[in-house]
Amino acid sequence: MVLRAILRFVSVLLHSDNWKILVFILGLVFIFLACSKETTPPEEPTAPSAPQNLTVSEGDLYVTLSWEPSGSEGEENFAGYFIFMANRSIAEFSGFSELLPYLVNDTPIDSTSYRIENLIEDSTYFVHIRAALNEGGSYLLSSPTEECSFTARILLPAPEGIDFEAGEGEITVSWERCLKDTLHDFAGYFLYLSTRSFELIDEDSLTSLRYNPAPTPDTTVLVAELSEGVIYYFAVSSARNKNGEYRESELSEEVDAAVVRLGDGTIYEYFSGGESGFDFSDGMPFLMTSENANFVDIYLGTVAENDSAGLLCLKSPHLVFDPSPVWNSVISRIKVLGDGAFSDYTETDDSGWNTEEMEVVLSGRTYCVKTPDNHFVKLAVTGTYGIFPERYITFRYSYQPVINYGKF
Repeated sequence: MVLRAILRFVSVLLHSDNWKILVFILGLVFIFLACSKETTPPEEPTAPSAPQNLTVSEGDLYVTLSWEPSGSEGEENFAGYFIFMANRSIAEFSGFSELLPYLVNDTPIDSTSYRIENLIEDSTYFVHIRAALNEGGSYLLSSPTEECSFTARILLPAPEGIDFEAGEGEITVSWERCLKDTLHDFAGYFLYLSTRSFELIDEDSLTSLRYNPAPTPDTTVLVAELSEGVIYYFAVSSARNKNGEYRESELSEEVDAAVVRLGDGTIYEYFSGGESGFDFSDGMPFLMTSENANFVDIYLGTVAENDSAGLLCLKSPHLVFDPSPVWNSVISRIKVLGDGAFSDYTETDDSGWNTEEMEVVLSGRTYCVKTPDNHFVKLAVTGTYGIFPERYITFRYSYQPVINYGKF
């Protein structure tokens, strides 16, 4: 109605000389039309979806954060991720301005992992992640991931190079020094002893398996009063003393070992007619007669088939020049371990045996024998003496009572 009246009035003026009034009226009409036009308010920007499943992997005064990406990744204005960390919970904060003092990264990152270093030992931190959209130079944040907390630590490395030397009723365990043993509160090492693998033991039960109740500064421990025929497992940790509380590293790699029987022996070459056979389980020499077939583990012969003149050899009993069939099943395996020190060889496997079941004897050389009843023996020749047919050798040996267990 109002618009129609205005238009009628304008028509009248068009037939008059009052053109200035006409211009004024037309301006009013334009303003009226502009004000009467419906306008749509701009849409509010939508916040990005939150990243998920934040995890924290702790290191030596650092942590590595990882998370699953926001569903908003790939959008045109997706900026990346901000990390927020404080000494108290800040998950309830929402505005960027109040979160700003706790910002870890100045600009958004486009990866889903981040490492935070140079943390303060024994300080507790709370951390969460938010996705961000770039809205005209300002950031629109998502809601946070679930907040994670952790306490920064100096982590001791687990000792390396754990090794053993088996003896009679005892085993000596050794390892390399921890690289952080210069810390002012470094306490030493805990040795752990078990009769089964540590992989099968619950972590809460480990404390009861400490061999030494307090950390030792040494890197060698003699474990005594061990039983024959039992396989023992050893592992070591490094420890700090923080106000009376021990903080340990992870356990070292485990090593298993069993006690042995140690001994010395002398045997004569077969052609001498003397005691050329040897029983390692009892440490006794034997004549190579059929009555002794069940006791002999190895004998001293020569490279000749009938053990006549030739190079001395350690031989399997079944090779003896004897028509009695009782020897046929008395078979030993033999191989060379090397020319190093006796203690250099602490274990072997069931391979590499000489297919002829004999090895030429050399003084100073260490051999491995697997007896007819499947016990491993380490044998080092300590001397060779005499001339054919009265030659003999001396040796030292380590006999493993555990069947099919190649550690000595």
